[in-house]
Formats: sequence, C-alpha cells, structure tokens
Amino acid sequence: MTIAEPQTKSPKLMTGRKVLIIMICFFAVIFTMNGVLAWLAFDSWSGLVVDKPYERGIKYNDVLSAAKTQHALGWRVNVSFDAQGDGKGRLVITAADKTGQKLDDLSWTGVLKRPTYEGEDVVVAVKTVSGGPYQAQISVPKPGQWDLYLKAITVDGKTYLLEQRLWFK
Repeated sequence: MTIAEPQTKSPKLMTGRKVLIIMICFFAVIFTMNGVLAWLAFDSWSGLVVDKPYERGIKYNDVLSAAKTQHALGWRVNVSFDAQGDGKGRLVITAADKTGQKLDDLSWTGVLKRPTYEGEDVVVAVKTVSGGPYQAQISVPKPGQWDLYLKAITVDGKTYLLEQRLWFK
C-alpha cells in the first residue's frame, strides 16, 4: 500500500501587474471620494458670507464711523430671550439713553437668520407694550442657533444696531 504524498500549493506570486492594479484601485477610490466630498461642499454653501463683499470692503470706514456714532449715543440696550419650546420664544428689549432715561420713541425692525443656512430668514415684529419694554413673539421653522439682527430708529433718525445669537429648542 502506498501512501499518497500531500499536494502542496505553489504560492501565488505578486507580480508587477497585480501591484499596478491594486495601486490604481486604491487611488481611484481616494480620488472618487475626494470628488464626491468636494461636490457636496460646493453644492451646500456658496462660501459667501455677505453679498457684494468688495463693495462692503470699500465702505468699511463708513461701518467704523457708524459704530463710533452708535457708541457715542451711550444707549444701553438689553435683550432677554425666553425660549418656550417648539421653535417659539419671547423677546424682551429694554433701551435707555446715557442718562438712564427709558427710550420709548424707537421704531424697531429685526430679522432672525440661521448661521448655517440661507433662505430661512424670519422677520421679527417688535411691539411696544404700554409702560413696559419692547416685546416680540418669535416662531422659527427649525430649532437650533439663530442670529438676531435688530435695528432701532428714533424719530430724529438716530440708529442703533444690535446682533445677538439665540438658541431655540
């Protein structure tokens, strides 16, 4: 009786062709993923924070002058926000001049903007409560962070700008 000898497999050789195919596949995956991620990045945000940045840059000295004028007014504006859930909240604004006298003759305009999305702006309707502070009921379509931009104008044309970040649940 003869015993059969075990068959041994010959090891597969790593040829230059296999190495080339592996490298091409590796870099194809890398370039494909980079392309997909770049496409998603360009498609999701324009990269512009403001419209017409060149023109705004030229007029930056006007912005500095307006900020200096606003600072010279000496107004003390306090904004408190009470989040009420479901994207709703109440905004309470108090304003006083540099002597501490309450400013009752202000006309307010405001808007809420998402810092991460465009096109979801919400207009803020500020109302004067008799004998009390200015108030606004706010309702936003999505929870999260929102930037509040308020502008107060007096009867004689003095303006006050305010920015504040709010959080809605």
